[in-house]
Amino acid sequence: LLRSFSIRDNLLLNCFGKVCGGRFINWETSEERALAVFRDVRIKAFSIHQGVDELSGGNRQKVVIGRIMTNGPEIYLLDEPTRGVDIGAKKAILSTVSGRIRNGAGVIITSPGLDDLIDVCDRILVLSKGGIFTEYERKDFSEHRLFLDMQGFGQQDRRGGRECQAV
Repeated sequence: LLRSFSIRDNLLLNCFGKVCGGRFINWETSEERALAVFRDVRIKAFSIHQGVDELSGGNRQKVVIGRIMTNGPEIYLLDEPTRGVDIGAKKAILSTVSGRIRNGAGVIITSPGLDDLIDVCDRILVLSKGGIFTEYERKDFSEHRLFLDMQGFGQQDRRGGRECQAV
């Protein structure tokens, strides 16, 4: 985030090429786009023109996710998007990920806790030594088995017959 910028300007940083008409910014279009994302990610603020430095950590994180959303990528890579945020912001972020983002794009998400992954993922991969150690489909999610695999105590390593060390 650029902390001296407004919420609107931070939301638009990645998409000025899409809202510019030639060499000039179309402020009406950009304002509409930023306002739509502002509402989608449920940023708690007085106005879209409020400075991001005045927001809580959870709302700043929502601005970051919104900034990515304004550009409309086909794949999102979200590295611990709920880290360090309060419960309310966490629920809002996960709701955005499992709703609006997931409906229009693929999402790759990392999380130190299994609960976030179990809540929003269709598939969970446990990686080790540069490859996929275990893959779980939603119907097979088991917090206990996932935890064991992440710690290296789960299934036998298919590549060498020894236990896998989680990374």
